[in-house]
Order: sequence, then structure tokens, then C-alpha cells
Amino acid sequence: MMRSVATTLALVGLGALTACAVTDDGLEPAEGWTEPGWMAKARQQEDAYAQGMISCYAEYGLEATRILGGAVVILSETDNGEDLSDGSDERLDLAATDCNSRISVPDHRTTKTLDDASYQRVLEVRECIVAHGHEAPEPPSLQTWKDSSPMSAWNPYVEMFGGPDGASITQKELRSLLTACPQSGPTFYTEVPDDAWE
Repeated sequence: MMRSVATTLALVGLGALTACAVTDDGLEPAEGWTEPGWMAKARQQEDAYAQGMISCYAEYGLEATRILGGAVVILSETDNGEDLSDGSDERLDLAATDCNSRISVPDHRTTKTLDDASYQRVLEVRECIVAHGHEAPEPPSLQTWKDSSPMSAWNPYVEMFGGPDGASITQKELRSLLTACPQSGPTFYTEVPDDAWE
């Protein structure tokens, strides 16, 4: 079963920053496929963003961690290890406000326009997914994609793994795939297996 996550925080790139990223399960991309330059930069920015958020929360005595799907979640107060409930602690609210204002969101996530360049990046994400051994549906035409709203525009991850009819994938496989093939705005969205929250 999958759970959707509107990602406002970072997914961390765990793979090597190479021209042809090898996934953390050792799966190499198909011969002849070359990673677009923006993907390596995206992984670097995501890693820096997540580390910045975790460090910022630590300034407030809060322990945070990265989970699959792009979120940085608060686990506990670092001084006593007590679990925190969402929104129950004023310190958590203050930390979230401050950290979100101080730590810049990665560039590849800030695009809100359905333009030719954004469409090209979506196609490149699909090509990356296929190069790493997964089947991905054909994308819509450029004009159809541009006529969509940013929240509902075609995204290969949603098409592949979204909803009850989505393809089955393990947490490890999805983490590996999202690392190798990072998404780019404006349709930044992932489907996260329920066990990613455990």
C-alpha cells in the first residue's frame, strides 16, 4: 500500500554523484544512458538541504531524521528522548518556522511553471527510471502536459506507483530509484510505501 506525500522537505541522495548513478542496491543503469547534469546537482542540493534542516532542528533540541519520500521528520527531543506528537510542542512549531525560513529549498523544486524545460526534465526522469530497469508509461504530449495544473501534471512516479493499481515496489527499491532518478518541480511528488514511516 502506498501513501502520498507532498514533499516540502528533502529526499537525500544516497547514491554516488557520477555521470551514471549506481543505485544503493547496486543496480547499474542501462548501457548507453547518460545522466543529465541537473540530476547530480539535485542530489547534492537535496543532501545539503536535509543536513541543514536536521542541524537546525538540533539547535532546538529536536532529533530529526530523513525518511523515504523527501521528508525530514522529528523523532524526539534529544535531551530526554520523549516522543513528540505533531503540533503538540511549541518548540517544534518555532523550530519548523525558523528552519523553513533559514534553509533554502533546492532549486529543482522551486519551479512552478509547466514549460518546455520542466517537461524535458520530466521526460529525463522517465528515461532514468527505464534505464534503471523499470517499466514506465508513455508521457503525454508537451501541450497536454502544459495544459494541466502543476498539482496534477503527469509525473512518472505517480503514474507507476500511485493508487491501488500502482506497481508493487519495496521501500528499498523505491529509495534506490528515487536516489538514482530524482524528481524536479513543478510536479514534485512521490508515492511512499507505508513501511517508510516505520
